[in-house]
Amino acid sequence: FPVTIGRAEADSTHQDGALTEVPSDIQSVEGLRKWLKKFPEEKVVIKLGATWCKPCSQLHPVIEGFAKENAGAVKVITIDVDNNQALAQALTGGSKVPAIVTLKNDSESKPSAPIVGYIPGGSSKIGDWLKRNSGKINHGDWL
Repeated sequence: FPVTIGRAEADSTHQDGALTEVPSDIQSVEGLRKWLKKFPEEKVVIKLGATWCKPCSQLHPVIEGFAKENAGAVKVITIDVDNNQALAQALTGGSKVPAIVTLKNDSESKPSAPIVGYIPGGSSKIGDWLKRNSGKINHGDWL
């Protein structure tokens, strides 16, 4: 699963589309925005999940592939809802996991409404969103 990385490492790994886990001490959207400033990407996809959640584990390699395919255009981060409860609540309003939320890496825009649900190999809201948006991030065609 994703590993929390420091600032110097983040600068070197964002190019390859590596997933980055949000540190557990970040518990607010404001704190998240400050932390995101170290990454150059303007668009952020946030995967919210938990270690006990089987669909979350099954989504991990798919979202990792999405991150690599869109490297440099979008930063994909993960949030463990058990370690970042307040932040997860602020982003999703308490929706179920797995969920994804999109956000512009700025100080003003609001996070998107959460997209919830993943079924490996089948039709699901998250899977359909990833298919629709994969490879299109640079073209501005995204949620």
